[in-house]
Amino acid sequence: MIAVATKKCRKCETEKPLEDFHVQRSCTDGRRTVCKKCSKENQSRWARPKNGYQSCEKKFCGRCKKTKPAAEFYRNARHRDRLSTYCKECTNSLRPNYTKEENRDFQLKSTFGITRDDYNVMLAAQDGKCAICGTTTPGNSRVFNFSVDHNHETDEIRGLLCELCNRGLGHFGDDPERLEAAARYLRKHKAAPPKQSP
Repeated sequence: MIAVATKKCRKCETEKPLEDFHVQRSCTDGRRTVCKKCSKENQSRWARPKNGYQSCEKKFCGRCKKTKPAAEFYRNARHRDRLSTYCKECTNSLRPNYTKEENRDFQLKSTFGITRDDYNVMLAAQDGKCAICGTTTPGNSRVFNFSVDHNHETDEIRGLLCELCNRGLGHFGDDPERLEAAARYLRKHKAAPPKQSP
């Protein structure tokens, strides 16, 4: 009778044939420490349900240590239950109460090293328009300010642009030659005006 090589599963602690363990070359015997059955159960435990999330009526807040209704938690798509770790009350207590203006000041100062007054001076010098296309609309309904355009190599601020122009420069890698080539291409393929019937 041929002896079958066996191994003890670290999770269920059952002695099983090596064939009941997945191959893993980094292990001494070339097999994982957990059997296939236990491994599958573990995966199904953490797998996301078919509807994309696990719904729950109540949740334990990791900060105030209280179990509260799901409605008292902010949504968070990265979590299995689609709810944040802390309840709304605890989350709000951790957030600084900055106004929109203060948030804007912080963004301008930390990213570009300018103040809101500097920004307003630049905008006034451009007559409140995009430095490229001349529009007075910064972007779509969610964009309220013109983008601060800067040289990505020297960090020198060049001007204020609308969302489309700023993205356009970015997609062209701030390369003037590519932009000029694109302009020539568009002029070459510009639709001819329709011929008028005699």
